Amino acid sequence: MDWQDEWWTSSLGRNGFWHREHPADHFRTSAGDAGDAAMTAEYLRALLSVLPEHLRHHSGAPGHGSPAGDPTRIAPTLVDLGAADGSLLRAAARARPGWALHGVDVRPAPADLPPTVHWHQHLWDVRTTGWTGPDGLPTNLLGPDGPDGPLLVVAHEWLDDLPCRVAQRTPTGWELLGPHGPTGWAPDPAEACWLEAWAGDARTVEVGLTRDRAWAAIAASLPPGSILVAIDYGHLRRDRPPEGALLGYRDGLLVDPVPDGRTNITAPVAVDALAAAVERVPGVRRLLVARQSTVMADLADTVPADPLPADRGAPLAALVGANRRRALADPGRLGANWWLVHAVGPTP
Repeated sequence: MDWQDEWWTSSLGRNGFWHREHPADHFRTSAGDAGDAAMTAEYLRALLSVLPEHLRHHSGAPGHGSPAGDPTRIAPTLVDLGAADGSLLRAAARARPGWALHGVDVRPAPADLPPTVHWHQHLWDVRTTGWTGPDGLPTNLLGPDGPDGPLLVVAHEWLDDLPCRVAQRTPTGWELLGPHGPTGWAPDPAEACWLEAWAGDARTVEVGLTRDRAWAAIAASLPPGSILVAIDYGHLRRDRPPEGALLGYRDGLLVDPVPDGRTNITAPVAVDALAAAVERVPGVRRLLVARQSTVMADLADTVPADPLPADRGAPLAALVGANRRRALADPGRLGANWWLVHAVGPTP
């Protein structure tokens, strides 16, 4: 089998990594984990800072938001794709008590989620380009009884875990690779077009078409006024890693990407290809494409008009928050992540 098939089986198959392992045991992300609420709070602050004005300062609680009669008083609905242990949703429940909160993940709901959080055990299937429920049957993002109205959809380090094909340049064209080397198969026409447009000078490339299709399909399914935020590590055409960038993580260590069900297999996102794909969806417009370090720097230059509850705590909490902001802004680590923010249709 090629890399996409092997990756799918080892990561998202019935006994794959995402069904049996706890992500926090293997890697750390900007969203932190249940044991680092300060990191998650600062990450949420950065997320709120890039939203349109009517969302950024609206808590949905009495006494906040827009004047009575203004339709923007309707509390936003936050959807966290790849919600893992629910850290971001917990932070949002504290900071924005009036928001409707939804977590989407292949795993069952973690224990002790706030009662305002709705959990959806859904899986994005790159093979069919659609969502499936726990029963394996097709569904939509939040199931048949999902909320009406605009959504704020956040995919934090979700796209990089979607399996994709890996191709190698040869004297006669591109050839697909598997974990054990060349397969002898050529990419299909759509993959070949993607490679022509986005591979750059790289000799080995993760074909980002599965990620592009996922993000564009999600955008196309959202009602007007929705916002999409993809936050992930990635690269541009001009700096694609020459020999590819397929990675493995296990027990906090960077290891070979072995499809054994115990290793988190991941690959950076082709940021420019992803942005181009979602911007081809009718009505979608770009709000921001920037490094996380830039987002954090911009945040540091502003005084939040609607501070998070953590701001009202003790000086020690403020010091911890400042340390977390520095970690999130570090361009050599978490700050290297890309933020892609897009709006769907007219703002409500």
